[in-house]
Amino acid sequence: MRIPISSSARSLCHAGGVLALLSLAACGGGTTSDDELSISGITQSATTVDCGAAAYATASVSYDGDVTASDIDYSWVQSSGTSVSLSSSNTSKVYFTAPSSAGTVVLKLTVSTDSLSDSESVSFTVSGSSCS
Repeated sequence: MRIPISSSARSLCHAGGVLALLSLAACGGGTTSDDELSISGITQSATTVDCGAAAYATASVSYDGDVTASDIDYSWVQSSGTSVSLSSSNTSKVYFTAPSSAGTVVLKLTVSTDSLSDSESVSFTVSGSSCS
């Protein structure tokens, strides 16, 4: 395979120098200044849930640049309140059963790629006549 050499490189070769040619091509995988990732909103099943009731939160995420939906990792964790067990905590929609006592349950979502991340929290008020 013949590789074209520029006139300045040809001059260097004719002057007895050594020339090394290196060609680099980048196809995605890197982060450019145009890459963006953000949580654009979280929808709740309800802001107030009865004790023992099923509840969920669903995240909407915005992204741009080289970021694709398959690049995004989701991580839901409980940051405060009576302990609940989270189901599907690594997807855009998390589920849990409200505790049996009144209070507030706060969940934090972090979305990330190899180089970008965003976090947002959402609160559920737990109350009702079925609370202990």
